[in-house]
Amino acid sequence: MRSILCLTVASLAAAMKVPLPWAALNTHGLSWGRCSYKLPPNVECAEMEVPLDYTDPASNQTLIMDIVRYAALKKPLKGSIIINFGRLGAMNVPKLMKASRRFAWITNRQWDLVTWNIRGTGRSIPFDCSNPTVPGAAPPRRGRNNHHLNNTWSQEWAEGAKLADDCHLHYPEYGTMLGMSFQARDLIQLVDALQEDGMLRYWGFSTGAILGATAAAMFPDRVDKVLLDGVRNVHEYYHSFGDPTLLDNLDNTFHAFLKGCVASPHNCALARAYRTVDNIKFLMKELYKELDAAPREINGVIFDSHRVQAYLHRSLYHPRNYASLAKTLDRLVTGDMEALKDVESTTRKWLRKSDITFGVRCGDNIQRARTLQDFEPVMDELRGKTEWFPRLAENIMQATCVQWPFQAKELYDGDFNVTTRNPVLIINNEWDPVTPWAGAQNLSESFNNSVAVRYKAFGHTTVAQNSDCIWDIINNYFMSGEVPPPDTVCDPNEHIFSNMTDFGRAFGPDAQASLDKLWRVREKLGYCDLH
Repeated sequence: MRSILCLTVASLAAAMKVPLPWAALNTHGLSWGRCSYKLPPNVECAEMEVPLDYTDPASNQTLIMDIVRYAALKKPLKGSIIINFGRLGAMNVPKLMKASRRFAWITNRQWDLVTWNIRGTGRSIPFDCSNPTVPGAAPPRRGRNNHHLNNTWSQEWAEGAKLADDCHLHYPEYGTMLGMSFQARDLIQLVDALQEDGMLRYWGFSTGAILGATAAAMFPDRVDKVLLDGVRNVHEYYHSFGDPTLLDNLDNTFHAFLKGCVASPHNCALARAYRTVDNIKFLMKELYKELDAAPREINGVIFDSHRVQAYLHRSLYHPRNYASLAKTLDRLVTGDMEALKDVESTTRKWLRKSDITFGVRCGDNIQRARTLQDFEPVMDELRGKTEWFPRLAENIMQATCVQWPFQAKELYDGDFNVTTRNPVLIINNEWDPVTPWAGAQNLSESFNNSVAVRYKAFGHTTVAQNSDCIWDIINNYFMSGEVPPPDTVCDPNEHIFSNMTDFGRAFGPDAQASLDKLWRVREKLGYCDLH
């Protein structure tokens, strides 16, 4: 009997407060059953056992992965699409439960939608460097309230060193087993466990797209349909300090946001009194200067331009919130510093990172720096890439990764210049604040038969704005394997500040409410379409 690495069975079961049926583990497939928590009848759960260390065939240590399947609601069944929602450190299973109806609709409801909690999340390796002795405890969040965004770069460096030391102390073995190559092998294990045709059908968002690209490069003959939605520059992910491509495009994204605001003065508070983009930029510059010269304290939190930059950057992820963002910025540039309370409440939840985020990202990157002084020329170059977000180069992720004590045991060291069995589809938004169009261009030039679609949308990944053009392309791809012609460009259905910018609002409030109600009834009864 192979030993299971999940702390101890007894302590972990107590922490999870659910029975863990180790004896029922099936190494030849997945044993689907009702989940231990209340979910619709067409949602099933399973467990999958995978090797802890793929580089050591003699090891008998394994991990347990939690798997969830949202069963197809329409026949004939086409098979399974595995979805990874990105954001390292966040578990995929609850995300699928939240978004299942959306993705079922996009994929014609004929696919089982499957996801799993990646290693380092859930019950696999609770990578918690600050509190490693408490199984099942929520992982710590870097960037919490005691980490002020007005830290100097030297303070960030010191905090990064402390985190790296803590993780090395508590996880001297497991810190090397979290990288994307092992994640890709876990993904292929899941494909095999589904016992279909052995081919990978996958939709990966953001860091999930990095995983999909890595899996496709490592296993090109297993690719049936792989959609990479919002992909970073994969070469920079493994080989560069920071994210230069991200910083290169941020100012263009902010400028496009302001142009959209000025074009819709009735829905954008910033445009009502300041009619030009240049006027708004001038006021934003003055706001930065004021906060840096005299930082404010709100609810015990110190505010300088760094926190406003972080707030602005993360707010650009979600076009549905652009009107609210514009109102807050309008209050700030007119001297109403009470609006900083809105900034504080928003950044508090957005700027937290769990330790597994560092475990994967830092272990995959090969760049290291011995001292702060050695690294300063790189930082100067990164800061110089953006006028509006220079402090984003100075972040806890950057400071930690260059001092990280672990290197992933297996690193994909190729150049992504591979020919997959079937074409990979890549879609990036033009004005995505974290995965801009340039990332898709870069990867498409490497994958020999891939197609990159340029989506002239705002926000992060395709679901940020609704587009019939995009949904048709995705549906056709999964249903028939058809990819659009090279140089395909799609527009969103609505412009920003139209109050109709995201998928959830695509049908209008009444139609969307009716659709949600219908789906809830169908799921409750367990009905499926039979045509």
